[in-house]
Amino acid sequence: MHYGAQRRRYDPRRSVAFGRRLCVWQKSVAYIRAARRLAAFLGRAPDSASDEDLRRYQLHLVVQGISRISLNATITGLKFFFYSDNVVYG
Repeated sequence: MHYGAQRRRYDPRRSVAFGRRLCVWQKSVAYIRAARRLAAFLGRAPDSASDEDLRRYQLHLVVQGISRISLNATITGLKFFFYSDNVVYG
């Protein structure tokens, strides 16, 4: 240890705050990924998707053999995208 250097004490509040920011960031990345993949499937902007387009995309994912966890994460991300009054704070 260098002279004059101070060690920081462990503060559990910092750890919790960091964990929350990391969780919000990871969710944001997953939600953006879901919208990007929908856009690739449609070949156009995801906000122009109809109910039938979303149903076809969900069926496409199931036929492709996506896991239940990934399917749920994708659907949650798309719900977040289409209900745009949600705001993510980091």
